[in-house]
Amino acid sequence: MKEINYCIEILNLFENDEYSNLFVLKEITSRNYSELVIHLDKIKLEDNNIIEKEIYGSDYIGYFDNTWYQNKYKKYIDLLQKNIAEGEEHRRYGYYFLDYIHRLKQLFINEKLDEKQMLEVILKVDSDIGQKHLFFSLLEYMKELEKWSDMEYYIEQMPVYKVNSYRKKDEPTSAFGYQIRIYEYITMLT
Repeated sequence: MKEINYCIEILNLFENDEYSNLFVLKEITSRNYSELVIHLDKIKLEDNNIIEKEIYGSDYIGYFDNTWYQNKYKKYIDLLQKNIAEGEEHRRYGYYFLDYIHRLKQLFINEKLDEKQMLEVILKVDSDIGQKHLFFSLLEYMKELEKWSDMEYYIEQMPVYKVNSYRKKDEPTSAFGYQIRIYEYITMLT
């Protein structure tokens, strides 16, 4: 769970637009992430859970690199420092939150979480878009187990995108969940 908690913490720090880059940098330093990332990569090596490129595919090989956290940590520290130096205190040019969302999706599998545990993780993520992506993983997991009747509860938990400068009305993301739920009816027809 250390990996999961780290991913959530870093996501929430970087995704909060109210935090300045300097604040995020100070938080990362005070939480001693530089030591934590080395520890997390060491655990991966000891557990020998690095998946070979041939097994999982080239698109995700970076998520199983034995220095994954160290590389991401360095990249995002450099990004914060660069943006601070350029006077961009609230913009995080080059930050890509899906790195950590993809990592969390894989950790759902690695840690063998059930749907209740996945929901606990998802609700800790502050980003609506991040939550939506993680709900897809949860619903796909339930689809594989054919837990059709239980899906409704989780679909109702999916985030709502709130009105903002480019969105004229609230947009629930549950419609995406129902696109997965519909497979129950497709399997009944085949």
